[in-house]
Amino acid sequence: LRRGLAGSYRLLNAVRNGEANPFSSVETYCIFVGHPRSGHSLVGALLDAHPNIAISNELFAQKLLLHGATRNELFSLILGRSSYFPYRDTPKYRYKLPSQHKGEYTTLRVIGDKSGGGTANVLAENPALLRSLSSRVGVPVSLVHVTRHPLDNIASFCKDFREGNLEEAIEKYFDLCRKTQVVKEEGFESHTLRLEEFIHDTPGELAALCEFFGVPATQDYLKDCSSLVFDEPSRSRTRVDWTPNQIQRVYDRAIESPFLQDFLAAES
Repeated sequence: LRRGLAGSYRLLNAVRNGEANPFSSVETYCIFVGHPRSGHSLVGALLDAHPNIAISNELFAQKLLLHGATRNELFSLILGRSSYFPYRDTPKYRYKLPSQHKGEYTTLRVIGDKSGGGTANVLAENPALLRSLSSRVGVPVSLVHVTRHPLDNIASFCKDFREGNLEEAIEKYFDLCRKTQVVKEEGFESHTLRLEEFIHDTPGELAALCEFFGVPATQDYLKDCSSLVFDEPSRSRTRVDWTPNQIQRVYDRAIESPFLQDFLAAES
């Protein structure tokens, strides 16, 4: 933690003293909205490996803005966290790409933070911050929204609740659906991708995401990123004991969320 903060403060002081300003080339501020356990960490890690993009992991950047952080302070903390706290491998998931630009960049054009559920909570509950976000960061704001089949998504973060409380997970999931829609309706440019499609065609989906940000996607970059992605999406729903009533309620409530319609159409 001390190394990351020290790096951030050194960079911020250099910017303040006119010694360096890596933020002058930034064109887009990226925020992730949506749900935990939906694939945002994977997508954030792959974007962070791009030489023109820096995406920190769980800095909770919007909370910092809410508490008065300036643009340069926020961007310095994002770069510090990206450099010293890259997306870490776990026993189940790999996020490190040694051959790409983890925690580094050439010309910085996109900067942001991956904290999907936290972002939706903060922005939906603080409309003044939501409406002033572009002016606060000084560049246009773009949203990345990774969706996942609601049954798999709910099941995968069910374990975050007391004794794996499925009812609580269902309620939290649809509360975040509502808050995510509030943020998306603010009019920011947004790119929504389905985790299942991203896994089945990582090069194509990632290239489309890079195009959305206006940055190049080389074949080496797409190939290296694809090497980290599972061959098939996890069907987490099979590891939870659902009742027929719970499953039906999930489908009934999913009708209310525009970004879940593709999942419903695919099963109709």
